[in-house]
Amino acid sequence: MPITALEIRRALPASTTSAGPDSLTARFLRKVLMEILERILNIILWCEKAPAHLVESATTLILKKYNVHTPSDFRPITVSSVLLRTLHKVLATRMARLIHIDQRQRAFRPTDSCSENVFLLDLILRYHHRHHKPLFVASLDVAKAFDSVSHRTIEEILLTMGIPSPIRSYIMDVYQ
Repeated sequence: MPITALEIRRALPASTTSAGPDSLTARFLRKVLMEILERILNIILWCEKAPAHLVESATTLILKKYNVHTPSDFRPITVSSVLLRTLHKVLATRMARLIHIDQRQRAFRPTDSCSENVFLLDLILRYHHRHHKPLFVASLDVAKAFDSVSHRTIEEILLTMGIPSPIRSYIMDVYQ
């Protein structure tokens, strides 16, 4: 289905968000006629490919701590075009309606999952302490898990989940 003005309005980034390498600001994007944005985003989907200059992103390294010794002492922050971010939010919203994600899944959700997880852990710890019940906690660091998933696997999962071919092609093109 073509992208609608309502979907775009809901997906537009805040006016204060950073511009991408194309220098397009969210403030400017909000001033563009909705009919024009609809046409642009729908043409990108119809082509199943984003223009190369929109796919380019700018990465800035932010210090994690003052005493820097290794590359892991930096947190990379990557910013892409606000137009592409808007399109991706529309697609993510659509896909979220198609795909059931278990409530225990915390990543890739539009919530402050860090604070929710801290609150949940605190609640569990207090309950077990109050009722003198044993508790076993395991922590798994999956920070690099996404990096290890092959593009072929992502494509197969999109196919298995019934994601339409044009969207699959677009997603795989952006990954390339």
